[in-house]
Amino acid sequence: MTNLDLLIDEAKKICILGHINPDGDCIGSTLGLYNYIKNKYDDKFVRVYLEKASDKFNILEGFKEISQDLNDAIDFDLCIVCDCGSEERIKDFAIYLKRAKKIMIIDHHETNNIKCENIILDKNAPATSELVYKNIDKKYIDKKVAECLYVGIAHDTGVFRYSNTNKNTLIIVSELIDKGINFSELLDITMFKQKFNQKVITANIINRAKFLCKGKVLFSWTNKEEVNSLSLDNRDIDMVVGYMRETIGIDIAVFAYEIGVNIYKISLRSNGEKINCADFSKKYGGGGHKKAAGFTLKMSIEEIEKFLSENISEIFNE
Repeated sequence: MTNLDLLIDEAKKICILGHINPDGDCIGSTLGLYNYIKNKYDDKFVRVYLEKASDKFNILEGFKEISQDLNDAIDFDLCIVCDCGSEERIKDFAIYLKRAKKIMIIDHHETNNIKCENIILDKNAPATSELVYKNIDKKYIDKKVAECLYVGIAHDTGVFRYSNTNKNTLIIVSELIDKGINFSELLDITMFKQKFNQKVITANIINRAKFLCKGKVLFSWTNKEEVNSLSLDNRDIDMVVGYMRETIGIDIAVFAYEIGVNIYKISLRSNGEKINCADFSKKYGGGGHKKAAGFTLKMSIEEIEKFLSENISEIFNE
C-alpha cells in the first residue's frame, strides 16, 4: 500500500485541488484520483475544487461534479493537491488546503515550493497523471479512471511527441488502453476538435506574430476584446502556444493573453534541450517545466514586446 492510500484510508472527508486555468493534466489527475477513491472506498466523502475548465473535458467522469464553491463549511481530513507548484496557483481554493488536517502533494513541476510532509514529486515525470497511476492500487483502475489519466498524460506529452515521453510512459498508456477506453475519441474531443471561432482567433494570432531575438523567438498575443468578440474565453486558446512552437526554425514560442486590464499571462514553449523556460519564468514570479512554463506581467502589449526583446535573450546564455 502506498503512502497515498494510507492517507486516504485514514480520512473520511477528502478534497482534491489543482492549479488555476486547469489544463488536461490537472483535470486528468484530479478526476482520475476522484474516480479512484469513489471506486475503492464506499465510506469516503470526496470533492474536487477547480476553476471552471473547458467544456471539452465534459467527456470525463466526474467533470460535472467539480465544484467552484468557496463557501463550503467543511474541514477536510485530507487535502490532495495535484499538478500545482505553488499555493498561489491554487488561488482562492487554498482555503480548503489551509483548513485540512493533512496535506498530500502529487506533482511534477521542478519549481514546486509548497511546504508539505507528504509529497510525491518527480520533476522527470511527464505528467502528474502518471504519478497518480504509479501510486494507486491498480485493482481499482476501471475505464473511468483510465480515461482521466490517459487524457492527462496525453496532454502533457503533446500526444507522446514531447521529449518527456519515455518507455515507462508508453507502458502505462498501453495498460490504460487495455481498460477499454476510446483513446481516439478522447484525443479528438479534448485536443483536436475546435469551434470554428477558435480557428479564426488562432489565424489572427499567427498573422500578427513577430520574430524576436534574430528569429529564435516567435511572439504573439491576444486580448479580452478579441476573445470576447468571437464569443470565446481564455480556455478556448489554451492550445495556441503549442501550435506556435511547431514553427520550423524557432527555439521558443511566447504567447501573451490578457487576464485583466493590461495584465497578461505569458506562456513559453521551447524546442531546445538547453533552454530552461522554468528558470526564466521563476525570475518573474512564475514557474513550470524546462520546456513549458509561464508567468504574469502587468504591462501593455507594446511594453511586453519591449520587455521580451530586452530580456528573453538571457535564456540562451548558457
